Amino acid sequence: MKITEGRIREIIEEELKLASTDVSLQKEAMQHQLQKIALQAAMLHDDVAGKDTISSWTTKKVNSLAEDIDDVFYHFQRHKKESFKKKDS
Repeated sequence: MKITEGRIREIIEEELKLASTDVSLQKEAMQHQLQKIALQAAMLHDDVAGKDTISSWTTKKVNSLAEDIDDVFYHFQRHKKESFKKKDS
């Protein structure tokens, strides 16, 4: 069975649409998670203000989360700068 050039183009277009949909779903899921993180962080920030003591476990967890979000943030910043440099070239 021979596949025509037209059919190959159709397959490529279909795959590009699927890949685009996957990226859109990933972005949507990530934005939802970031919104949830922001809301919970704001609530925790307010709750901590009223506490007299904080366990070392919670401090370690918050420090770990801060490092992780920093990693993601600076990852996106680097990619933003690289995209900007490519546009200027």
